[in-house]
Amino acid sequence: MASRNIAWEIRLKKERIRRLLSFIAAERRHYYEGCPRLLLYGFIKKEGLSTAWLHTTLAELQRQQKIYEPLKGHYDVLVPV
Repeated sequence: MASRNIAWEIRLKKERIRRLLSFIAAERRHYYEGCPRLLLYGFIKKEGLSTAWLHTTLAELQRQQKIYEPLKGHYDVLVPV
């Protein structure tokens, strides 16, 4: 039973990250400098996530080279979504 919950949590985390990457990629098209971080706060509010989750996830995605900051506080996606 515990392994089923762990698998569900992993799937949920991956899905949230995929939605975040999709959001950044979609909004990136409207901004030359990349998707502004301010727009991401609206995303996490809609998704019911915390700012701590956002900051941790953005840092993790940058370490994994899935996103980058072309300008401080703006994000672009490096991997296909």
